[in-house]
Amino acid sequence: MQISYKQELLRKLVHLSSIWMVFVMWYAGQVPAFIFFAVLAALNLIVEYARYRKVPVITPLYEALFKNMLREDNGKFRPSGSPPYLASAAVTSLLFPLPYSIISFLCMMFGDTAAALIGRKFGRHKLFNGKSLEGCAAFLITDFLIVSGAFFILQFSWIHLVFGLAGVVIAMFAELFNEELHLDDNFSIPLIVGGMFRIGLLLS
Repeated sequence: MQISYKQELLRKLVHLSSIWMVFVMWYAGQVPAFIFFAVLAALNLIVEYARYRKVPVITPLYEALFKNMLREDNGKFRPSGSPPYLASAAVTSLLFPLPYSIISFLCMMFGDTAAALIGRKFGRHKLFNGKSLEGCAAFLITDFLIVSGAFFILQFSWIHLVFGLAGVVIAMFAELFNEELHLDDNFSIPLIVGGMFRIGLLLS
């Protein structure tokens, strides 16, 4: 069952509040950031499984804090978007050099938010899986602005810009078909964008 728009908005505000993670990436360094986010992802997964198993104290506390943001689990253990979100920060920090890891993470954070909120509110041209062309456009415009803005601020090469924008397009399709491909877009988007930047670095 799809959550309400108000719940979706609340989820995405929490999504955007994770901007602090970008500062951890910037100041901690690759390996410390990887360890920090990997530990948080593991702890988050343990807590969510404990909630699913109805462990005393943990379950009522977790549901009091996050119940309105959770999707239906249909009786099966289904992690929220938070563990993949933290895992993507860990892997992105380790695999890609600054500032490309940060750009890739920002593309996930803001692109996914724009796609969900614009698509839910203004999506008139629905696709077969319930998502909309308007949501896809919002994703592309938001992430094109992020990558292009980084290009003008950081003055990296044109080939990096081209591969970064290509990564955004591929990531948009990963977000569009995440259910069909069984991919969590919180994890796939930064890896795709960062991976394309990495190819651009190798070719330049």
